[in-house]
Amino acid sequence: MATSIVTIGVIAAGVGEGLQRTLVSVRNQSYEALEIVVLSPKEPDVPDIMWIPSEPSQPITVRYDQLRACAQKDYLLVLDDRSIICPDTVAKSVEYLENHPNHVAVYGTTVFETANSAEKCLPVSIQAGKPDKRVEVLFRNLEHIGPWYGLRRRIDGDFPMMTSVGAEIYYLAGLAWSGGIGALADIECRVAAEMGFHLTKEDVGRLGCPAYQAEDPVLSAIALVFCGLGVIDTRYSQLSMMERLRIATTAEETLRSNIDIQDEVLLIPYCSRVYNKYNITKEIRKIRKEISTLILSSYDISHRNYIISIVNCLCRFRIGALQPDIHDKPIIERLEKLLANDPNKDELNQATLVGAMYY
Repeated sequence: MATSIVTIGVIAAGVGEGLQRTLVSVRNQSYEALEIVVLSPKEPDVPDIMWIPSEPSQPITVRYDQLRACAQKDYLLVLDDRSIICPDTVAKSVEYLENHPNHVAVYGTTVFETANSAEKCLPVSIQAGKPDKRVEVLFRNLEHIGPWYGLRRRIDGDFPMMTSVGAEIYYLAGLAWSGGIGALADIECRVAAEMGFHLTKEDVGRLGCPAYQAEDPVLSAIALVFCGLGVIDTRYSQLSMMERLRIATTAEETLRSNIDIQDEVLLIPYCSRVYNKYNITKEIRKIRKEISTLILSSYDISHRNYIISIVNCLCRFRIGALQPDIHDKPIIERLEKLLANDPNKDELNQATLVGAMYY
């Protein structure tokens, strides 16, 4: 059986000490079937690597697509010039994936180091049978929103990166959708960064994102993840609208609970800017109409917590600021008729949920 070849891509802001430390850890791997690709502004003075000229201001989409084009072998591991991997990382990761054919990726403990502290982020195994459940498990266990340092199968993980804050975690959601993600307790990646949900202007620059995202990076991350999962990304089109919105809301709630938003009134405008090739307002209006129709057609709606969560999420998006149009007329008429006929408790619950999205 032929030995699997692993491509290690290192995306670097420069060719200084950080990159040198990363490359030393790559050279020290016990696994020998490696090819090394470095994306950096200048060519590193290091033998036996492939160099791709890359400026830190370039969109992450461009840099990642360049790396994907080079990584034509079996597995891909993406690092940056803040990361150092232990000597057995590649060997144990390859062994795991070759013994678990239904898994698309695997990772170990990540240690985030600053001048004053070191915090461990333990890996979480994501093995649920259904793709949407795997994505949900991912967001329910999320502790960090930055880069993810794990080995992935090149084919299963060969899809584009989005140029937006939150791009790394959105990419990871795509991996979870594709298959299981394994966790290894005995390998480690050390990263010169702070652990947690930290979104800064530096993150915007590192990803080569549009300048407006620096004004409120969290809104950009939420807009990317919510609209991608819930509306735009065709990868999730096999799910019903409500199933998509359920996992999108789970993701939004996780991000919201861990990071401060500057001005949530701008959520819909940010969605429109992140996905500027789509009519996001039209899509959100369509969602409101369909959810309202469902709510007004079901008497036990108050017992479906996931629907209440979706409505609450859309209200945080200030969906009520979208004035009703001709397509909403049947909904408004049904709502007014319901309220005019001495509604019972369940009917009042229906009216409350629908009214919250329109007024």
